[in-house]
Amino acid sequence: MAYPLKTIRTTLLFITLTLFISACGGGSSENTDKTPEKPRTSKFSYVKMHYDLLNNQAMIWGESNTINHIQLTHPSPQGSSTLRITNSDNLIKKQLIVYLGTDNNYYVSQIKAIKSLTEISLYKPIEAPINAGINAWDFYQNGSHADTYGFKAIADFAMKSLNFNNKTTGTHLLLGDSWFDEGSIHNRLIQKMPNASIINQGIGGNTAQNLLDRFDNDVTPNAPDYVWIISGTNDYWQGVSTVQFKDNLKKLIEKSKEIGAKVIIIDSSVGEGIAPSTGIKNQFQSEEYVRVTKELL
Repeated sequence: MAYPLKTIRTTLLFITLTLFISACGGGSSENTDKTPEKPRTSKFSYVKMHYDLLNNQAMIWGESNTINHIQLTHPSPQGSSTLRITNSDNLIKKQLIVYLGTDNNYYVSQIKAIKSLTEISLYKPIEAPINAGINAWDFYQNGSHADTYGFKAIADFAMKSLNFNNKTTGTHLLLGDSWFDEGSIHNRLIQKMPNASIINQGIGGNTAQNLLDRFDNDVTPNAPDYVWIISGTNDYWQGVSTVQFKDNLKKLIEKSKEIGAKVIIIDSSVGEGIAPSTGIKNQFQSEEYVRVTKELL
């Protein structure tokens, strides 16, 4: 069977173009044999306490330094920004308060306004309903520490951030300063993770350098599955530079990974006052610690 000349020419042109495109890699300048980049994985699990939980709010001058409480006179639904309470006399605008939701979790919010003797408004809407008759508490005990309820709120916030629950297992070692040493975070995590082993190696007054210095003695022999790290409060009071703090934190992450542990970092507390050794505002320095912590992810 004879084919028309026009059909033969069209067929030859198609074959020629196909061979040319194939030789040029399909018309793309990319190397089709290039191995795809692996998705970037974080070096640690990050609990964003400083900004997400505490709203970058330090203790306010004049705020009570004891564990005071207020009582709700009416229930408050989830999403509400108002609390009706027995008495607002001892409260201060912008101070942090802790409340217990009906889900048995502690939460932190911040006072936006004292509307009357018996009513306050909040910046952050209530995350879980609160029953009438339930107390709310100060978050801070003093300029450098949360109180018992503040620490419980940190533990509950961390659990939620990490997607941990009461079925979570493994050995969890808490390596830090007085924010762990005080014991409330440790005890709350025991309640929240009954199937896990929680070891508290917090020592008051420690800086990130101190954590490094005692890592081999206090962490490695326990063979933890998770190392929780909290530091910053003593670092900014002692005028530790941002560069040094970042380097110490980096080494802590590396040492934890070398022993096969997953790393959890709760970022720096919000600084109050001025570091005597440098004259730098502690809040500014604590913000810098948070910034470099994020850079290590």
